[in-house]
Amino acid sequence: MLIPAAFMQAMSAFVAQNHGAGKPERAIEGLKTAIGLSTAFGVAMFWLAFFHGDLLCGAFSSDPEVVAAGFDYLKAYGIDCLLTCFLFCFIGFYNGLGRTGFVMLQGIAAAFLIRIPVAYIMCQTTGRLFYIGLGIPCSTVFQILLCFVYFSRVRKHNSGLAAKSDVLENVPGTCSTIRFNEKPKSMDDLCRSGFSNTIRFDEKPKEMEICARQAFTPHRFSNKLDVDGVASTNSPHRKKGCCSC
Repeated sequence: MLIPAAFMQAMSAFVAQNHGAGKPERAIEGLKTAIGLSTAFGVAMFWLAFFHGDLLCGAFSSDPEVVAAGFDYLKAYGIDCLLTCFLFCFIGFYNGLGRTGFVMLQGIAAAFLIRIPVAYIMCQTTGRLFYIGLGIPCSTVFQILLCFVYFSRVRKHNSGLAAKSDVLENVPGTCSTIRFNEKPKSMDDLCRSGFSNTIRFDEKPKEMEICARQAFTPHRFSNKLDVDGVASTNSPHRKKGCCSC
């Protein structure tokens, strides 16, 4: 579980950075890559726990009955090792997007609606540790399904935001270029931190809305506009109708 947990934390930071930069598609590509890399480790752990769990248990006890019982439980755990590669990456993805409420609710729902009932039913009917342990992968499958359903909603939402924006591709020598249809009322309204290059607008502002991306948090912009509507800066990247950050 340590490796999927590490991927989850890495995904949170990676997605938050790209979400803040207005690059949702890059965050999604990162999710796919993280799932692929995490699955490689998950397959190895599944093979070890499902087929050679007795070796793992033997490292902690020499009692044959304890080893046999532990091996039986580790078979169910091995199945979950494959599934958590998907789940933990999704959890990190949603944490990076700031959707922590969904992460909390799906975890609670899976525990109380799937994991505990399945474990209780299996305990009462079979009493075998393998079947009791199946409550864990069953709840993980339930969580993954919720994540996929919620993922389609998030992607649809991001597509709607992207349709309203005029964010362009990277320009050599700059981190990104953003085109404005109207000049903002004040530089305090402008954009996120990091804008330090030239900003030029074609017309006087009517209202301020950069590109409808949640990631663009207003920060103070220290430069001032001159009479011609060009930001006072020494940057060589001066392009009419756009700003380079």
